Amino acid sequence: IEWIPEGTPVSFNELVYCKTVEFDNKTGRATLAGDAAHRITLQRGQGLNHAICDVPTLVVPLSKAQKGVLSLNDAVSEYDAEMIKRGGDEVQEALVNTKMMIHDWDSLLQSPLMSKSVARGS
Repeated sequence: IEWIPEGTPVSFNELVYCKTVEFDNKTGRATLAGDAAHRITLQRGQGLNHAICDVPTLVVPLSKAQKGVLSLNDAVSEYDAEMIKRGGDEVQEALVNTKMMIHDWDSLLQSPLMSKSVARGS
């Protein structure tokens, strides 16, 4: 902070996230992944983790569609259902964690960040 030149404009950084909701996948011709599907507030690297998780979660059913085991619509819909649930849950949990970390130290200590992530690392 001491190196920032005097008079440098400073803007407010709002919490940016997108609620994961069901959408029309155009009968399997369109889907979403990564931040386009589940934009998560910045913390714990969960956005990257979920983007990486999207890959096999989509590729496996697409491989079944390529082999004729599933239709393209069913394959993409299978991915969408899992991704929307997983991503939606994480968006909400990350938002709660972010608000606690920013505003209330005691609440942070009770948050999923501390109770789940830190507990796993111990």
